[in-house]
Amino acid sequence: MNFIANCCYPHIRTKINLFFLLCVSGFIFSCNTTKNLKSGETLLTQNKIELLDISTLNEKILFKQELGTLFKQKPNRTYLFFFKRHAIYNYLEARKNKKVWFRKSLSKQAEPPAILDTFLVKATMSNMYNYMYNKGYFSVIVAPEIVRKKNKTSTVKYLISANKRTFVESIEFQAEDTSIDQLLHLNQSGSMLKPGSPLDNALFQSEKARITDLMLNNGYAEFNPVYIQNLDADTTGTKAKVRLTVANPDQRSSHTRYTVGSVRILGDYNPLVKNIFSQTKLDSISFFNSNKISFIKDDVLLRNIELRPGRLYNKSNIDLTYLNLANLEYYKFINIETKLDSNQSDKLNHTIFLTPYKKWVTDYGTDLNYTTLRTTGRNLFGVSGYINLKNRNLFHGAENFDTKVEVGAELNFVDTFGLNTINISYSNTLTLPDFYDITGTYQLSRLMLRPFIKLRKELKSKTAFSLGFDYVNLAALFSYNSFNAKIAYDYYLNRRNRIILTTLEVSYYKPTVFPAFQNILATNQALEQSFIGKRLFTAFFLSSLKYYYQSKKSSFIDRAFIVSLETSGLEASLVNSVGKLINSNSTGIGNNTLELAKFIKIDADHRWYYYVNSQNTIALRGAAGLAVPFGGSKTIPYIKQFFLGGPQSLRAWGIREPGPGGDPVSSTLGERGNYYSAGDIKLEANAEWRFDIIWIFKGAIFLDAGNVWRLPQSGAENNLGNFSKKFYEQIAFGTGFGLRMDLSYFLFRVDLGFKLRNPYLNETNRYWIYSKKDPVNWSSLFKNSNIHLALNYPF
Repeated sequence: MNFIANCCYPHIRTKINLFFLLCVSGFIFSCNTTKNLKSGETLLTQNKIELLDISTLNEKILFKQELGTLFKQKPNRTYLFFFKRHAIYNYLEARKNKKVWFRKSLSKQAEPPAILDTFLVKATMSNMYNYMYNKGYFSVIVAPEIVRKKNKTSTVKYLISANKRTFVESIEFQAEDTSIDQLLHLNQSGSMLKPGSPLDNALFQSEKARITDLMLNNGYAEFNPVYIQNLDADTTGTKAKVRLTVANPDQRSSHTRYTVGSVRILGDYNPLVKNIFSQTKLDSISFFNSNKISFIKDDVLLRNIELRPGRLYNKSNIDLTYLNLANLEYYKFINIETKLDSNQSDKLNHTIFLTPYKKWVTDYGTDLNYTTLRTTGRNLFGVSGYINLKNRNLFHGAENFDTKVEVGAELNFVDTFGLNTINISYSNTLTLPDFYDITGTYQLSRLMLRPFIKLRKELKSKTAFSLGFDYVNLAALFSYNSFNAKIAYDYYLNRRNRIILTTLEVSYYKPTVFPAFQNILATNQALEQSFIGKRLFTAFFLSSLKYYYQSKKSSFIDRAFIVSLETSGLEASLVNSVGKLINSNSTGIGNNTLELAKFIKIDADHRWYYYVNSQNTIALRGAAGLAVPFGGSKTIPYIKQFFLGGPQSLRAWGIREPGPGGDPVSSTLGERGNYYSAGDIKLEANAEWRFDIIWIFKGAIFLDAGNVWRLPQSGAENNLGNFSKKFYEQIAFGTGFGLRMDLSYFLFRVDLGFKLRNPYLNETNRYWIYSKKDPVNWSSLFKNSNIHLALNYPF
């Protein structure tokens, strides 16, 4: 069972209490942390690095970060930001034979005083010299500057004169084995070491890895990086002619090149049970299956196995086979055993052992959350649960069938309102292990993009058919039913690029408005047009396209980019247009009671993660979105519009509280305090400093900004909610801090956000909440704040 929140761990006990903090603070602030130092000893308080002649800012940042990991001696850290760890150590040392409360807890936070050690300074200098030398700075000079202060503390500054860097002028590949020599020259264009690149040891190691992969993927199964000799280069100048040599194994004139011998598949392998297998053969591969009914057909397995007898050995084919079989989501253990053929010394036999999961699996879980509505003082408790039944191999072709029911409710136990919201969803998904271009979308895209991008004939993707139903009821306001059917594909272009494509999709949306909400709609024409009426969402060739990019892992910075495109009514609008050309009296698709939604929506999200050190990260996010109706549609349907606020975006506001634009009318719905703001344009920016505190606890300080607007042509009576040239005046700002508990498999967080700037003018004709006339105070902070409980990071 998967309990998401309010989990209880009996073996974890709180080790920090008020008495403990008072004890710690009492002795720390009463102690002189240097009084125990001997004559001539000083306490190291800071290490500094100064790069004297590195001109590029990116190189300075990178070098300083990596050089900062080479210190052999570091200053003492603090505990909870201001308690000195070496003072804790001195306190415990002075009381070795006395009883000390919380000794075990204190000892975990204690550190011996970092007394300056010149021997460790020299070791650090040596490390820094070697680092810069390996980066191509062969004339580097590292000198320390030690400043000892009167209070028996000292700082060490490492002055690094990098001098000139050596670059590759030319590179020559050679191998004692003529076949490998030819292979190296044929693939030289992919070399990491190119003319103009620095003579960097890290690049050389990357080049060794590239050559090793090249050999392993061209039959040389026993190739090892040790056969690649050190670079031969003249490093006296700033440009070097480089020679890279690949040697032969000892006492051998060449490397052995292997081909694939036999390939055997054991489809129901269990090392603890002796099964009786029946053997079949397909495309020169032998299949051994037990008599159990939970098997996958041989031809399905064959499509996912890249190994074939007689072909040249290729390690990437083994890796791809692992990946393909794992993507079937049917096998618990996959092991490919490679052995030398006992009769032919240049052949490798492969046996694939497959241990399946259970065919049927049930998954269920719960989720709890808590929300405070400042406008009414109401406290809402949310609870939801789901149960999912899954068949991993429905028709013996690795077809996955999921049927899932999820029920959620938001309750108020304090006042008489009781049930606030309820939602019910039911979904069924059948996922086929292969790609089927049912609507021809991919082939059409391949044809249209041929002049610009060469796409492969077939995608390595699954095909998912989904059918679902949703019911949402916001008590005393509105409810709606939604039915959805679609075909979706999820595939990876490579390790860092992923696409989720939805083609044929039909959705039906039917809202019901209650009197309390009808009164609001009567005063807001734009909201009424986007909310009222049954809607039909249709797409044949393209319903939605999501693209994910994840940058290559780095010790300094990571980056992620997500962009999505969603459409409805494109094909139907085209049919309408053709129909009207043929018959001028045609009214087209749709009628007065059912509106065909026609819109295009695009949403982009860019994220950056800067790793200051192992305990501190700066996370940034910028997001923007635009939704435009077409073909006679006047508005974007409410359920497709953008909204902000809540635990994932502007955390000083509630969900759907900010906007649209500078319109204050949409901020609340009377005494219930529910928010309903939405818009056709979205702009958002977030910044967050994440830091470790202690044990599983982490902290964050954040700044959020953004808003949503209606399109000018959306027909709003009040243009305060429309996007205009002065949109920047309607940007909301909020800040706050958060506490997180990292429980390994999920992260629980509490964020407290404070409003700084409203998107609309207040009664004193100002956007900013605080000023000289309205200073910060507890009452104002509480009034303009929101608390959010959620799981995992917001971005």
